[in-house]
Amino acid sequence: MSLQPKRWQVAPPAPPSHIARFPHLHPILVQVLYNRGVTDPADVAAFFAGGDREPNPFDLRGVPAAVTRLRQALRGDEPIVVYGDFDADGVTATALLVQTLRALGGRVRPYIPDRVDEGYGLHEAV
Repeated sequence: MSLQPKRWQVAPPAPPSHIARFPHLHPILVQVLYNRGVTDPADVAAFFAGGDREPNPFDLRGVPAAVTRLRQALRGDEPIVVYGDFDADGVTATALLVQTLRALGGRVRPYIPDRVDEGYGLHEAV
């Protein structure tokens, strides 16, 4: 199996006339929107306005059960382990969750698996 070098696929630059249509936005931001097909002023405004309602985290599968279980653990003074991930967003999320649970009185500790020895995913032994 031969490894072929990766080739960057760079989007074409937005025409200067397009960038000029949005003087209130940084040209790089206009370029990113252009790359994503957001080119009409009404669509740009809608992009920044966001949706009409904030997403509800309880709509995510498993969240209601997880919250119920965490409440039970907090009330029962049970030890809690936050099983994190070793990438930047995983470490950040782990730190935030550990700090929040500690602020709620939880006996909590983080666990971040070793990238080399444990790899990705949950490990029952932990």
